[in-house]
Amino acid sequence: MTDKEFWELCGFEWHEMIELWNDPIRGLVSSILPPIDLNNLFKYAVPKLQDKGFEFCLSDSWGKPPYHAEIYRYGDNGEFLFKHVINYDPAQALKEAISKALGGKDGV
Repeated sequence: MTDKEFWELCGFEWHEMIELWNDPIRGLVSSILPPIDLNNLFKYAVPKLQDKGFEFCLSDSWGKPPYHAEIYRYGDNGEFLFKHVINYDPAQALKEAISKALGGKDGV
């Protein structure tokens, strides 16, 4: 999933007529999308994840990379839904796990 597709999944919308992205929190603010970093993920993506009933854990491996991002919840039928991603960049690990959980590639 591209960064553009990820941010659209998190609520950003492109307005062709005025050539600006609609920030789901602040309104029309920019012609570029925010960078993928932990601050922006917690501002925009984690609330979307939590709105859908998911919990998450982001951890390292004994104080150093790689980082593990785990997203989980119980489905409507009681099934345990779980996504696990390992990456040397904590923001990328969390982004990949969130995109899978919210219906991107291998979405649940």
